[in-house]
Amino acid sequence: EDGAVVADALKDSTLVEVSEDGSKIRRVEKLDDVSASTFDSATIYAKGFPDNAELEDIEEAFESFGAVGRVTMRRTKGRRGAFKGSVFVTFENEDAAHKAVEGGIKFMGRPLEKVMMKADYIKLKAAERAANPNAKP
Repeated sequence: EDGAVVADALKDSTLVEVSEDGSKIRRVEKLDDVSASTFDSATIYAKGFPDNAELEDIEEAFESFGAVGRVTMRRTKGRRGAFKGSVFVTFENEDAAHKAVEGGIKFMGRPLEKVMMKADYIKLKAAERAANPNAKP
């Protein structure tokens, strides 16, 4: 039922196409590699937020470094996963992301446990998985 509502809302979009049966949605134009790499190079990983942190407060903590395009609060698996205390923050440009990593971010007066570029986080996690392949993801 919800899928039908979404499909109906998107049927006149110029950015996406909806299949005739309304079960599939895809972009009209492929996202180019430049956009995807720019997106990743302007994204940071940050860890050390309290469990009760609010999205708006997290976003506000990063705005002093530059315009924030998106904040993704990481959650445990499951329909209503608990906040893990870590986020991915995408800035509108790469310079702001680097300023945030170098800036010594504090949240509610406390320094965060870890702040790094997303690419560095992905490399770190890959190395951890390679060193301990039996650990849960």
